[in-house]
Amino acid sequence: MNHNKLKFILFILFVSSSYMGFSQIFPIPKDIFIEKPQLKIIYQYHYQLDSTNPDKISKRTLWLLIGDNYSSFVDPKKKWYKDEMRKINSQQQLQDWIFKNAGMTNFEYFTIIKNRKLKSLTYYNYILMSGHYKYEETPHLIWKLESDTANILGYTVQHAWTYYGGRIWHAWFTPAIPISDGPYKFMGLPGLILKAEDSKHYYTFEAIAIEQPAEGEDITYEENQYIETTREKFLEANRNLRLDIINKAQEAGLNAGAQQTAAQNMRLRNNPIELK
Repeated sequence: MNHNKLKFILFILFVSSSYMGFSQIFPIPKDIFIEKPQLKIIYQYHYQLDSTNPDKISKRTLWLLIGDNYSSFVDPKKKWYKDEMRKINSQQQLQDWIFKNAGMTNFEYFTIIKNRKLKSLTYYNYILMSGHYKYEETPHLIWKLESDTANILGYTVQHAWTYYGGRIWHAWFTPAIPISDGPYKFMGLPGLILKAEDSKHYYTFEAIAIEQPAEGEDITYEENQYIETTREKFLEANRNLRLDIINKAQEAGLNAGAQQTAAQNMRLRNNPIELK
């Protein structure tokens, strides 16, 4: 089984955009250290990739690691996955592992590193059959503060909202933690954002714990041969994958049935977090 075909079959099984690194079969990228974090916020992430199916809600647990100068927003399951892949030395072991762990393999591949002083970020992600991408961004988030409040994790949080990526986003931040940061790309409020949700409730990040980071839970990014691009070109590349999935499946050597399965999976991923 060739590299591309194996990657594509894994995509169908996992329905994710994960980079598949496989120990001695394919090299696993190293983690590049940036900074030790001082605080870890654990968010429950709910999202609906298929806008036509409100009963299909996916869940993840994501971490915001905050240091003095930088922060990272990551899926901790990616590290677990990479550690598992380092134990695999053959395609047969890999296929056995897939079938054994088929229900545990989904994770968010993106890493978002924020420069807290410059209020900018670097976004790292992988597009199936295309490569690893990175882009720099300084989000222009114009927040409107509202007077209503709520309570999250015992903190009084204030409501604010902004427009980003084609969606209206509502956030709840606490001045009691005077850190201008939050989940995903959100920042710029006078306190830590403990919840962010788009106006249609397709995407929600809500803090479920605030902890001290454990040893080894560092702010890092993966060492890869990144395609340096812009946010707009990255979104375009993602759209092109969805539109051209049949040709990609053909290039990977999949039969007609598998091509249609891939196309159906892509049709169910019609509601990306950033629309434009």
